Amino acid sequence: MNSPNWINKKEFGKFYIEQLEDTPRIALLTLNDHENRFNNGNIESLNQLLDYVENNNEIGILITTSTDPKHYSLDNSNKDNFLKLLYDMSIFFERFLTLPIVTISCINGHSFGGGAFFSLVHDFRVMNMSKGFFCVNAIQNKVPLPPGLISIAKEKISDPSTLRNFLLLGQRFGGTDAEKFKLVDKACSNYLEESITLAKSIDSKDRLTYGSLKTEIYKSLSESLKDKDLGEAYKVQVIK
Repeated sequence: MNSPNWINKKEFGKFYIEQLEDTPRIALLTLNDHENRFNNGNIESLNQLLDYVENNNEIGILITTSTDPKHYSLDNSNKDNFLKLLYDMSIFFERFLTLPIVTISCINGHSFGGGAFFSLVHDFRVMNMSKGFFCVNAIQNKVPLPPGLISIAKEKISDPSTLRNFLLLGQRFGGTDAEKFKLVDKACSNYLEESITLAKSIDSKDRLTYGSLKTEIYKSLSESLKDKDLGEAYKVQVIK
């Protein structure tokens, strides 16, 4: 595949979105904030970006990626700010989960912590097979997770052993293992090209129907993500 040409670039904070010139229904959201750790400012920018996507009926498929191979994770903070961040992030994940267009996570490197959950709320995932890990490292960082994030993993990871290793052991899955254990749909070396190829193979869906189907499929998960009770996460003591 020749290098794709992107047009109609719009910037939101340190992130930006573009459309594929030959197939403008396909848009690329690029995270461009070094390690792309989620924080309240970044979440605000992402919500503004989703406002733009929802108001642009030409966009039918959204691919997300980053300029830094340390894809996206969670910002360090004090306890009070961290709990607020967990809730704000959960609300953003719920919005992204039910976005009425097709979403593809193009994981070009590490997708840790909050980044792993962000990848999971996409409809499809394509990962770099030779660099980076897919991992929730809450156990290593001594961070009890709120029910909403646990529910994402339970909804998206069907194998109990994989779910156990993912959450309780903080196992790091490289691209090949991530595909083997069905955390991602495909691991390859040409991950962006493969994401675009996948996007081109999928027709744009009627937004009302597609969004309604997502809403029904993930109704319980959505309710869990929007619940202000953060459960065991209130026990968090030290954020390193």
